Amino acid sequence: MKRFCIFSILILCFLFSINISFAQKSKTKTQPVKQTKVDLGILRQNTYTNDLFELKLEFPFGWLVGDNMLESQLMEIQKQSLSPKVKQLMNRLTPLLGGYRALPGSKAENSNLKIVVESVTAVPKIKTGKDYLSIIKTTINATQMPTGFTVSDIKNEMIDGKSIDYLETKYGANHKRSYVMVKKGFAVLITIDSYNQSDFDELHKVLTEADLDYKKTN
Repeated sequence: MKRFCIFSILILCFLFSINISFAQKSKTKTQPVKQTKVDLGILRQNTYTNDLFELKLEFPFGWLVGDNMLESQLMEIQKQSLSPKVKQLMNRLTPLLGGYRALPGSKAENSNLKIVVESVTAVPKIKTGKDYLSIIKTTINATQMPTGFTVSDIKNEMIDGKSIDYLETKYGANHKRSYVMVKKGFAVLITIDSYNQSDFDELHKVLTEADLDYKKTN
């Protein structure tokens, strides 16, 4: 339970840092920003596609994959133990996909890959994944984390011909790598959360073999 709490806090740092960092600035008068409607994507068996964010990922046999419906239900369960303020912040997030080694909730160390999006149209300074991750890292560095917890510098990796920025954290057996792309006014956060090298390699392969410039064909 202690480990679960630690990483729940870390996830909040990752996902809510943009809201927290710009909470005061949002009080100033700004011109209304047209908000693009989120495309939840389509999951067929273990293949996920999303036209708006131009994504196509395929999980190997044996992984349990859930779409927005399942991920939203899991998020609602998480909200039950959170403060009203944090719940309000979570409402700004849209979960799109989750792929799990085991049934969610069946084991503490359950490697997974998740995709979540957050609108950044009201934050003009965020134009790249690095911009988003820089705020995340600042938030983590300002948070008292447990002894042994480490956070990397912001790095990048070539995936599907694109340079994708990412940040890594490690604590005990947990290895988390979060990639961020900014598309259509949204930060698209793809996080690999693993507890052994074999699971990491499988999930990393899902991402490296993904189509990040997916175009629907009729």
